[in-house]
Amino acid sequence: MFGKQTAYAITALCRLAVLHGRGDERVAAGDLARACGLQPPTIAKVMSTLAQARLVTAMPGPGGGYALARPADRIYLAEVQHALQPIDEPNMCPFLGRLCCDNKPCPLHERMAGIRDNLTEMLETTTLDVFLSGSFDWPIHE
Repeated sequence: MFGKQTAYAITALCRLAVLHGRGDERVAAGDLARACGLQPPTIAKVMSTLAQARLVTAMPGPGGGYALARPADRIYLAEVQHALQPIDEPNMCPFLGRLCCDNKPCPLHERMAGIRDNLTEMLETTTLDVFLSGSFDWPIHE
């Protein structure tokens, strides 16, 4: 469902949300990479994409870093996925669209369309704050 880059982005955004809750507005890229257990070039690429999508703000230089562009309860998973995996419609067909299409559906077509629709709805209605509940044990590195 989520590619690696999208998973990294969700991890980084959640880490920023946790720190934002503690009052730490900006987090340096290196600190964010360590906190997420990722390599600095990986975090830099992901954060650049998130900044272009206006999900985070970036401030260069000393005292700079990244911060959420808006509260976690206003950042939807669909926005994160679209920023990192800009796919109009995921191809969930086992025939990769070669033998199956809307005009000539395979036996799984309608079921897969229903799964895709449910997934889309979940992503469009779920915000980052779902990961910030006290019941979730965050595996984030300190």
